[in-house]
Amino acid sequence: MLGPQSTNTTKSYSLTLNGFQNSSLAGYFTGSETFQATLSTGDDQATSVTVTAAWDSTIAGNPASASSPVIKLTVPTSVIAGLATGIYWYQVVINPGTDNLEAARGRISLRVASGSATALPTYCTFADMTRIVPWIATLMSDEDQTGFAEQRNSARVWFENILFAHDRGQSERAYFEGGWLTPVMGRSVWLQQQLDAGKLMLRPDVVRANALYALGEVLESQIGTRDGTPYQALAGMYRAQADSIAKNVIAELDTNDDGYGDYVIDCTQIKVRRA
Repeated sequence: MLGPQSTNTTKSYSLTLNGFQNSSLAGYFTGSETFQATLSTGDDQATSVTVTAAWDSTIAGNPASASSPVIKLTVPTSVIAGLATGIYWYQVVINPGTDNLEAARGRISLRVASGSATALPTYCTFADMTRIVPWIATLMSDEDQTGFAEQRNSARVWFENILFAHDRGQSERAYFEGGWLTPVMGRSVWLQQQLDAGKLMLRPDVVRANALYALGEVLESQIGTRDGTPYQALAGMYRAQADSIAKNVIAELDTNDDGYGDYVIDCTQIKVRRA
């Protein structure tokens, strides 16, 4: 596989041609050949972009006297900048329209270019994850953000959904038949604003629940086992631990930044809606 290549870069690749059973190709090509090089998503899908291919002129005698001629495939940012990141198929054809000789075919990995996106918000750190599973860093792939930021952000979304499910809207309670009941209402815009502003107090149980859930997200996507245990089984175990902690959390929001919780969401209580 070629790459990985960021979509905001131009990169050239050397493709070496070999004859049948590695026999010499010296004298097979003249150097006057034309090329067609494309990237596509595979199968019978249309060509995504056209790239550039030519004999590598920096190699003496290439291709006429070279036993293994070399093609220089150039993938410029001008044609890949608008492509979605992922794995593409490249194809190089010599003398298209006449010989139609497929000289090379394979896969190339295109990566997202570095940009100015804001770091994903989380309720735990990578260090919180490694305190629970010290070897988790060994599972970081080329597609992961530093410190499993995406998985930690998924944990934050999961935890906030729990908070919304248990939020009783303290300022909007309705009195009925001698008791306080939760009014029927949708997702609180005010609560989301407070969470986005970082008002949730990160008590140890909140942090640990998020770290455990993030671990589950990482492990779920792995293939194979760890010390004989399937990664998916480990993922289920850590998510179960996260759920167990989360359902006993009494979350506090410090809405006035005085260091004390002034809005409480009790996750031990079930929110009941009545018509």
